[in-house]
Amino acid sequence: MGDKAESTNHPFTVHQEGTKLNPGDEGDPSTPGMAENVCRKCNGTGKIGGVECPICGGTGVVYEEMGGA
Repeated sequence: MGDKAESTNHPFTVHQEGTKLNPGDEGDPSTPGMAENVCRKCNGTGKIGGVECPICGGTGVVYEEMGGA
């Protein structure tokens, strides 16, 4: 294993803080300028056709950068 991060086929990234990022997330929620938004793929339900949404990971929300000047 060593101390290098290994590549996986998981649809999310786990950071040192334990934050799970889903494919629809633009960044870590603790990053300044990030805000929670409703997932546009599942409209916030967390499911598409009875299956967990692959974009938000079933949470119904994604983290996106807030607009700025």
